[in-house]
Amino acid sequence: MLSRLTAVELADAIAAPPTVTLTPFLANYIAAMIESACEKRGMPVPGWTRTIGPLSEPVFGSALQSLRLYLLTHSPASFKRRNIFIDSSLGDQV
Repeated sequence: MLSRLTAVELADAIAAPPTVTLTPFLANYIAAMIESACEKRGMPVPGWTRTIGPLSEPVFGSALQSLRLYLLTHSPASFKRRNIFIDSSLGDQV
């Protein structure tokens, strides 16, 4: 979703924090997506994303125990910092 936006559209879309109450997981996931999109575009990350503390427990993108090591080592940095471990190898669709 964010990758399709122009730099100006992205800056406008992420300028303000969400106006709805989000679960800690969803708030972290959205913040990680935004941080990743900004990193890819060389844009500054909006300050409001830093107000969202990382999850206290890790969350994995798969319940398969055999995938945990892979997810721990291949997750994008913005997601790792937030204790979310996903695979973005398919087209980097984060």
